[in-house]
Amino acid sequence: MYAILTKNGDNTWDGIHQISPGLQHDTTVVDAAFETGLPVTGMNASEHKTSAVRGATWNGTSFSGGLTNPELSLEDEAIAAINRYVFLCDNKVVLSLSVQANSARAEMFDAAFSGETILVKNTSGPRNVVGKTFNWDGVELTIVP
Repeated sequence: MYAILTKNGDNTWDGIHQISPGLQHDTTVVDAAFETGLPVTGMNASEHKTSAVRGATWNGTSFSGGLTNPELSLEDEAIAAINRYVFLCDNKVVLSLSVQANSARAEMFDAAFSGETILVKNTSGPRNVVGKTFNWDGVELTIVP
């Protein structure tokens, strides 16, 4: 399982979402990113909905490459109705999440991704991370009492 954590300002992290490997998320690329030992950091990529896709490279202003679909257009209703959030490792998108725009979840993700947000592999911590506060030492999640 993977946990999305956002730094809450006092050197602890709040769990906002969890991702289980399976049909919705191919985690092969994510696992490979964690094996590098580099951090996997979050970014609100809603301004780059059609190009912020898995495998794309971020150059500081835009994304290029990756699993782009030339048929996608910002004018498409389906694309306009989502916000896109990505996780980068070494400036490459390893995971992309779409959230319904103008929803409570989008509001929460917007707030979280405006600060420091990371993706961590949670192998020994609690199974349900949402709404809990943690210490993260780079290896293990522990709940803050």
